[in-house]
Amino acid sequence: MKTITLKENGTFEHLWLKDIHSIPANAIEVSNAIALTLSQNQTSKAYDAELKSIIDFQPAFVLSTAKHIKIAEVKTAVKNQITGGFYSDALGSPRLYQSEIEDQLNLDGTAGSGDDWPFKCSSDEGRAWINPLHTTAQLQQVRKDGITHKLAALQLGEIAKAQIRDLPDTATQADIDAVTVNFDAS
Repeated sequence: MKTITLKENGTFEHLWLKDIHSIPANAIEVSNAIALTLSQNQTSKAYDAELKSIIDFQPAFVLSTAKHIKIAEVKTAVKNQITGGFYSDALGSPRLYQSEIEDQLNLDGTAGSGDDWPFKCSSDEGRAWINPLHTTAQLQQVRKDGITHKLAALQLGEIAKAQIRDLPDTATQADIDAVTVNFDAS
């Protein structure tokens, strides 16, 4: 047998050893197996003292926490959209351009230089990358298309974050999950 204390929600709080600790009055004795299961599953299992058994634990829904998590998911989706590449037809047909931060800086530098430069793009969905020569005007068009891509993602993300923040105090997890960012619509 083990002596443990539980949090108010019934999840594991502490294991007490009689030889070492002064045992609190609210401590209970449980089997070694129950103590082990509770201590290893502190966020998913609880102990029902009346039934003397382990039950699945569902944390209470906290709207502010759920909103915070969803906004973080939207921010990640926006970042992934921005850095996942974009298309430009500056060379006459749609080409995929890379858009990680370093790629954006390289594009900005070459487009602003006033010179012609080879610049990496793909005509086959990114399976193969080539560096065809781009004129200054073509580089500026690619940069403009990249900026349009980036701003569209940022705007869609801001709309979704505002929808999340504006949910009423009675909102449920389903209401939060219903807010999505549809980048295909941009």
